[in-house]
Amino acid sequence: MASFPSFLITKKFPSPKTLKQLLSGPLTGLSALFYGVFFAICVILFILLVTINNHFLITVPARGGNLTEGVIGTPHFINPLLATTETDRRLVSLVYANLSDITDSYTFSPDGKEVTVLLKPNLKFDDGKPLTSNDVTFTVQKMQDVTISNVSGYWENIAVENPDSQTVVFMLPNADTSFISRMSFYILPKHIWEPITDDAFETAKQNLHPVGAGAFKVASVAYTNDLPSTVVLKRNSYALGAKALLKTLTIATYANQSDLFNAVSAEDVDFTYSLAPETLATSTLPSSLNISSVPTTSTINLYHSSTDTALSNPLTVSAISQAIDKQAIIDTVVYGYGTPSGVLQNPATAGTAAKKTSINGFSIAVQNDPQLLLVAQTFAKQLQAAGVNVSVKAFDPGAFQRAAAAGTFAVFLARSSDTAIPRQYSIALPLYTEALPYVFNTTTHTVISNALESPATEYEDAKDWYTHTDKLWKWFRNNQNGK
Repeated sequence: MASFPSFLITKKFPSPKTLKQLLSGPLTGLSALFYGVFFAICVILFILLVTINNHFLITVPARGGNLTEGVIGTPHFINPLLATTETDRRLVSLVYANLSDITDSYTFSPDGKEVTVLLKPNLKFDDGKPLTSNDVTFTVQKMQDVTISNVSGYWENIAVENPDSQTVVFMLPNADTSFISRMSFYILPKHIWEPITDDAFETAKQNLHPVGAGAFKVASVAYTNDLPSTVVLKRNSYALGAKALLKTLTIATYANQSDLFNAVSAEDVDFTYSLAPETLATSTLPSSLNISSVPTTSTINLYHSSTDTALSNPLTVSAISQAIDKQAIIDTVVYGYGTPSGVLQNPATAGTAAKKTSINGFSIAVQNDPQLLLVAQTFAKQLQAAGVNVSVKAFDPGAFQRAAAAGTFAVFLARSSDTAIPRQYSIALPLYTEALPYVFNTTTHTVISNALESPATEYEDAKDWYTHTDKLWKWFRNNQNGK
């Protein structure tokens, strides 16, 4: 029997004239066979192309589009020196650039007391004006002003100079290698804020219509009953490096969990990180919405001072760590949105490790935040059950910060992203790493990063928004103006 290749060689395909006659004539068995073979070949080729395409397909960034995020609480100060609410801090991280992001290099002097920072070239604010070392120096001076800044304590004894437009020199009272972690402060534009007096600083219109150098700029602010309710952000074309992929990001604010949940359910917003775990645990979302648990780099820790004796013994801390159930704390406080940190409980020694070690009772100071207070109380109850006398004392935020800065507390519990930890304190016991419930509409097609730094800084990499390649056409069809 002849081979198939020899058949193709010896039995030539029909000529164009023959094909034309075959297709124009009456339907015969031969022409029906031809149609069937032709159709089968087309289907096979199509399937083959789709298979190859999907095999090599990668998710690529898609520029354009508009998204709306729902948050709780109206913005008051889109100003890094005044921002106190979560909404304020979210917007600050979108609109402003921090010193770490715009630093090209830094060097310490031999004695560790002088830090020289070289800025990246060609930096600009979103109004097109240059961002220079003058702006960094001006920002530090404002941070040192106790009448307007809530972070003046650390900076009051640090001198700052700018020998040229691209260089900033920080002079520290003592050698401090942790200073690098302090370089994440956001930069104010001197040309905008210098004419504004300290008395008018909090009431200036620039607090809601700021100029910054972040991934986005404020395009407009809408008001409801004289309160800002919606902030529309546009891509900042002057931002350093790769520009944000989204054209427009709208921040829609809501008064409480119930209002936000209703807005999410009605699909008035595309996504939110602001729905509390307890809200989601006790409510039912429409099938058009998804929930993902997104880890952050924010941790809940127990800190102790250098003079503390209760938790200074590693064996004591180890015994406490073995006695408590960190996962139970996570489940109780945040309905499972978190990951235990450090040494985990040994089931074989649970509840008995602390009893085998002589542990003096101690008191835990905590900021009067509902979640942190519940963490401290749950932790204390577990230790009390193990025979350790632990009490919890709550303080309002201002008093807590002042007492911690003064080193008054022997032991306190805090969130790493919320509290500037004074140098006389160190972590005695890590409890857990926080995670956020990310609720999003299934048609939004966003891909979020593997880890968010904190609820306040989740957009520092806003340029990393993506859409799924296999849904691009639908995305662009629904967002024709987002080019």
